[in-house]
Amino acid sequence: MLYHYFTGHINDVPYGDCYSILPFGYLGARYFFILTGFFIYENLQKKDTLLLFWRKKFIRLWIPLVICSMVTFVFAHLMSTVYSALPYQQTLSWKNLLFSCTFLEPGTINLLLDTDFRYINGGYWFLSAEIEFLVIISLCYYIKREWFFPIYGSVSLLCVLANHWTHALVYTDYLQYFIWGMIFYLWYNRSPKKIWWLLPSAITPLLIDLIKEIKPEHLYILIILLLWALYVTIGNRINLSTDKLAKISQLSKGVYETFLLHEVIGILCIHQYAPLFGTYMWILPIMLIAALFPIGALVHRLNQFLINRVSRFYGRGLISNL
Repeated sequence: MLYHYFTGHINDVPYGDCYSILPFGYLGARYFFILTGFFIYENLQKKDTLLLFWRKKFIRLWIPLVICSMVTFVFAHLMSTVYSALPYQQTLSWKNLLFSCTFLEPGTINLLLDTDFRYINGGYWFLSAEIEFLVIISLCYYIKREWFFPIYGSVSLLCVLANHWTHALVYTDYLQYFIWGMIFYLWYNRSPKKIWWLLPSAITPLLIDLIKEIKPEHLYILIILLLWALYVTIGNRINLSTDKLAKISQLSKGVYETFLLHEVIGILCIHQYAPLFGTYMWILPIMLIAALFPIGALVHRLNQFLINRVSRFYGRGLISNL
């Protein structure tokens, strides 16, 4: 959020780059990709079939996406009726609203169908990256569970190498971070032999990047990996179970919804109202961050209510599986 409000949209905010901080803040998404990878193997083990796994994932991801997209769409329209020349004009399009709820990547669809779809919120790209990873890993797992790590290790390495030459899979560059999450999970649960199947597809993309050009962002990526390694090592030393780690991560309920809401709503407010704060325009982004977290928590509670309703519609068996 700090990156988006102070650095990522300097052309859309009245203070420009005056408060530009966290130049590599865009790398923060990598941390959450690692988090997804950390818990994904345990989630796969809890579901007997591919259908059950995807039913849970779809409900958990899609309902919040639809609600937050509608809130963003309505807010942008209300702002546009009062003010003109606002950023995020793509947010005002019905077709972009509907497309943004599909988890599809607009660039690929536009290329194939000669269309002009766009996300109503640029930050939605991370969902497409997650879906790409979940599709690959779930298919590999349910093909033959006892051979999961050799199969997934080989497929993921093949995807990484193929994408290096063809760039056909848009978000395969981020696959390595999900795999690092799985490696940390195996390390935490003392399964070192399985790690060897995953290391090639985790290390190869980084080596390819380093061979091309060493950039400052590589240092930040290394710091993220080291922090995760420290986190896992400490948890291992104090015998903290993965269930307890999951509960700790759940303390941040509403973060997903806050992330879906914050970019467009925040930038539109800053664009229009930050000048009212004079030389202290930086105060408004901080106020927005403080306000959006509780709003995200409220939206999360609404999502949970709707998820439970959907679960009852499909039957009690689904409730126990979510």
